[in-house]
Amino acid sequence: MSLAAGQSLSLPFVDAEVQAERVSVFQPESGGIHPVAAVFLTNDTEASLPPGIVTVYDRTSGYVGDAQLMGIPAGESRMASFASDRKVEITTETKPQETVGQIAISDGVLRTTTVSRIITTYRIKGASDARRTILIEHPRRDGWKMEASALDSATPSHYRLRATVEAGGSATVRAVMERSRSENFALADASADALYVWAGSAADGETVEKLKSLAALKREAARAERTLANVRQALEQTAGDQARIRDNLGSVPRESALAERYMRMLEEQENRIADLREEQAEAESQRDRLNDEVRALIGTF
Repeated sequence: MSLAAGQSLSLPFVDAEVQAERVSVFQPESGGIHPVAAVFLTNDTEASLPPGIVTVYDRTSGYVGDAQLMGIPAGESRMASFASDRKVEITTETKPQETVGQIAISDGVLRTTTVSRIITTYRIKGASDARRTILIEHPRRDGWKMEASALDSATPSHYRLRATVEAGGSATVRAVMERSRSENFALADASADALYVWAGSAADGETVEKLKSLAALKREAARAERTLANVRQALEQTAGDQARIRDNLGSVPRESALAERYMRMLEEQENRIADLREEQAEAESQRDRLNDEVRALIGTF
């Protein structure tokens, strides 16, 4: 190019058409309900496009906005966002679920495979005046697997879900994130409530019945343990009362009416202690018997 003195020239170094699609991009972590209007560009030229400012025009409405575009290497795609699309509303509903998938028991240890799911439902209310292509950027989670019929593509940080909504229309997009984890539990330490839950997930009838029987035994053993604890507490309290009566007896005249009253109280306390010790022995025997039955039943798994 030859330029005369004092003249300037603007010359494109790339003059080519690239694929461009107008989309509305929604990121739920932004906290809003409106997506962002954007242009999805695919660089199918042989040159890398540098970063810079992109001015966006629409054939019908003209100028629609400016966008900051990062560089696009040859053969890759980028999005240039330029304005909030307030004609479209998207609401998000998330429901977590957790189910016990598989159960195996060996040597008194129960092994469970628990499946955790996070079900996210996106409800889209489209623009009243025009068709929209919606791209929902659903966040990735380390260790979780994505299931969605609307899955279109993915980035290192998001899954892209695509939906097309006609003018005045609506759509629903559902995404399911799933993760499995394995855990081990000693049957001897498991609570009755946990055993009943596992019984509902066991595959074979024999294991179901054994787990239910073990849960019932565990509840009986827990009741026996509580009964023993109550008896021990009553025994301790009665022994303390008896000690206080003895102290009071030592501080009054031996032949007084109050001394006689204290003596009767001591006798009553002695009888009460004797009864409580019998109850304690019976409660200990009941507890030990039930614990033996629990261990014996665990040995049959």
